[in-house]
Amino acid sequence: MTEINTFDLLDSISWSALRHAYGSAWDVPAQLRALRSGNAEIKENAQRSLCSNIFHQGDRYEATAYAVPCLLKVLEDSSSSAFARVFLIGLLVHLALGYADTFLPNGVNFPEWQEFAEKKQGPEFEAEMHQSHEGFVNRAKNHEERASCNEFRNRMLEKHLSK
Repeated sequence: MTEINTFDLLDSISWSALRHAYGSAWDVPAQLRALRSGNAEIKENAQRSLCSNIFHQGDRYEATAYAVPCLLKVLEDSSSSAFARVFLIGLLVHLALGYADTFLPNGVNFPEWQEFAEKKQGPEFEAEMHQSHEGFVNRAKNHEERASCNEFRNRMLEKHLSK
């Protein structure tokens, strides 16, 4: 099966028919593409514009949902800088939760999430994943449950380690 490139799908969406904070979302694809720019100024302008367009004063819009897969794709791109990752994680959390400070007493710990994301890219993470899932399998009560747990563990490891 061939993996679909999220950015290839941008042109298949009728962005001008979608709405964001300022009206037609015709400009969102260019902003999403600019997040991958090697030029820091272009990237920062795209971040500012995109955030204002799809998450303006805590509101989300029709175009917001269509932008999320591209934001995730940029986040998982290994060439994204730490600053870009912090921005993307922050924006995605806001898109999912709104302003978390209003209902999470301690807010959201972005540095901790960034540390986890960076750790996940290291070889130690794979060993930790295997070890934590091994305990899950070892707690199985019988052969059938162990086989089911093994299958689940393998799917989870494949999912987490393939990213």
